[in-house]
Amino acid sequence: MTKNRRRPFVVAGGPVDVKVLGTKFDFAVSRERQLASVSLIEGSVEVRDVKRDARMLLRPNQRLHINTLTGRQNMEMMDTRIVAAWHDRLIPFTNANVNTIARTIEQLYGVEVHVADNVDNAETYSGAVYLASNIDSVLKLVQSTVPIKYYRRGNAVWLYKE
Repeated sequence: MTKNRRRPFVVAGGPVDVKVLGTKFDFAVSRERQLASVSLIEGSVEVRDVKRDARMLLRPNQRLHINTLTGRQNMEMMDTRIVAAWHDRLIPFTNANVNTIARTIEQLYGVEVHVADNVDNAETYSGAVYLASNIDSVLKLVQSTVPIKYYRRGNAVWLYKE
């Protein structure tokens, strides 16, 4: 897509619009939870609460949550590398211990990850794992570089040291 400053790209999400200003971002609206979330990876976006015509400009590493019923907004700083995984198809880890890796896997795959007490969380790891649609592929890649084993049943994963 070619940039055209006179005709900006706008993502209409019902109660919230996002004006794209040359960027990478993640945008989700949950009608059931009455929540819209915009996470900015790079560049900038302008978020407009359609009902209240309230606007907010986001900077990189910011996430804005808007309660679509009340209009209440909550801005937070975040590590957008996890949000960016869908775009780059990589799951990045920088000085991450096993608990951090476990939380990341939980977020991306919607599973519950348990870390055994015998796992050394003082050790940290850096690198990237390919974002696969199959969680077992990701767990096998992590297991090949981090001294852990895994066991999985349904939506639960256990990480342990042999």
